[in-house]
Amino acid sequence: MRTFSLNRGSKISDIGIRKLTKALSTLKALRSLSFGLYCCDKITDVGLESISQALEKLTCLESLTLFFSGEDDISITNRSLEIICEQGLMKTNSLKSLTLEFMECNDITDDGLESIGKALEVMPSLQSVKLNFYLNDEISGTGLESVLECLKRIPSLKSLCLQLGKCKNIPYSGFEAISDVLEAFTCLQSFSLHFVRIECITDKFFVKLSEALKTLDSLEAISFDFKKCSGFTQLGKIAFVKSLEKLDSLKNRKIEF
Repeated sequence: MRTFSLNRGSKISDIGIRKLTKALSTLKALRSLSFGLYCCDKITDVGLESISQALEKLTCLESLTLFFSGEDDISITNRSLEIICEQGLMKTNSLKSLTLEFMECNDITDDGLESIGKALEVMPSLQSVKLNFYLNDEISGTGLESVLECLKRIPSLKSLCLQLGKCKNIPYSGFEAISDVLEAFTCLQSFSLHFVRIECITDKFFVKLSEALKTLDSLEAISFDFKKCSGFTQLGKIAFVKSLEKLDSLKNRKIEF
């Protein structure tokens, strides 16, 4: 088996996860692993530790997806992220694609993002990163900027997706930092931003972002979701779209306001 995916296992507990990951850890040829843990209120840090221990043994793993949704009383905490990162991710050497999604997990704060940053620093072979912290009220600009600084140290990064919709405690300076680090991603081919209902973003952000995008000679695809971001003006939107038309390398673009 080279691929394994678990999606919406609502009745799974720590015991089930432990048995599953024990079996998975014997699959030395496994290339892709995905856990979509929706409505799994019986899974605790004990279960996540089992996943982390399995990661260390999957020496051929190239793609990892971990999805958690906090809307159904799943208790994903900073300790959860620390376990995943320090006991799992930091001990993987072959990973090329990483997706971490923690939607509505409000027990995750800037400390959790710091754990992610530490893991990213020792994963230089990554080519694709997706981070989703939709509707997290505890993350601030400090946490976001710490992750961005660590992402800068991944020279091989070809795809980056940041989903921060409704993260109301991230100030404008945090979002501006995204534009500031873009020029470091010289190999970036695909870039996605999803900022639904972020009121602090204004036309000024569009100007910064368009200038940063001009430095990415390898960029081929973009996807931007700015729906219900009330800080933009119509003129700002038009100017931004026109600026993208000047990007010669761009082949695919999707922009929503």
